[in-house]
Amino acid sequence: MAAASVTPPGSLDLLQPGFSKTLLGTKPEDKYLCSACRNVLRRPFQAQCGHRYCSYCLTSILSSGPQNCAACVHEGIYEEGISILESGSAFPDNAARREVESLPAVCPSDGCTWKGTLKEYESCHEGHCPFMLTECPACKGLVRLGEKERHSEHECPERSLSCRHCRAPCCWADMKAHHEVCPKFPLTCDGCGKKKISREKFQDHVRACGKCRVPCRFHVVGCPEMVSPTGHGSAGAGPRGSSLFPERGAHRSVPCTLFLNAVLARPPAWPPGFPPTSPAASSAHRGPRLSPGSAPPTRPPGAPMGPRL
Repeated sequence: MAAASVTPPGSLDLLQPGFSKTLLGTKPEDKYLCSACRNVLRRPFQAQCGHRYCSYCLTSILSSGPQNCAACVHEGIYEEGISILESGSAFPDNAARREVESLPAVCPSDGCTWKGTLKEYESCHEGHCPFMLTECPACKGLVRLGEKERHSEHECPERSLSCRHCRAPCCWADMKAHHEVCPKFPLTCDGCGKKKISREKFQDHVRACGKCRVPCRFHVVGCPEMVSPTGHGSAGAGPRGSSLFPERGAHRSVPCTLFLNAVLARPPAWPPGFPPTSPAASSAHRGPRLSPGSAPPTRPPGAPMGPRL
């Protein structure tokens, strides 16, 4: 008679070692344990020496050819020619399989109350328990099988969504950053109180709204004033066409005044080949210093314009 095959045809058990010992609820007897993985035997095979192995474990051991039985060596009962694991001499131990499959079992998943036999667990419950922890393919976190769909749709930080404002695809974890630049994101004007102004149209609204206030152009040097965007923009039409000179009547905060004094005290940027002829001539082109609350110097009508600062 032909020797039994170590690989049961069509079996999925090659993908799994023995059952976890926690399935039995109590400490199992040694005769129910695999000699290799030391878990409860799954589809047991018996070697010619008498030791039993899971079909998965035996196949793994024999993948590199016949081997000495490690269990015989460990127990000190090694026999030459007998304590050899090889595919031609190992056979499915159906008597041991039926005995193992009839053992009472409980589900090891936390929160699950399922009970039955080991055979029922393998055929009906294993891999289907709603309390079993599985890995989310997107975020790699552990989630219960029964909650996997809800997690994927509503909780996973890597789930794919569409921005509700511009419909652009984006993962949930990046949605907040996307809203900071989304052109369709609704904004509220603090001046007039108008709501739901898209970001792409907000600058047009600011220019048209008479109640908006924006930081002074010199806020980077410490000016705390909030000014009208119209006055803020038209400051560039001040004396000598320089954007550094606010319009007459604009605010005069200390930081703004100090900044303008520093600019006015700076020597003009003469074109190459046209330096001032003397220190006096150079100082003549320096503007007067301003004090807080004072207006910048103005050019008399018809006077020639000097070089831009």
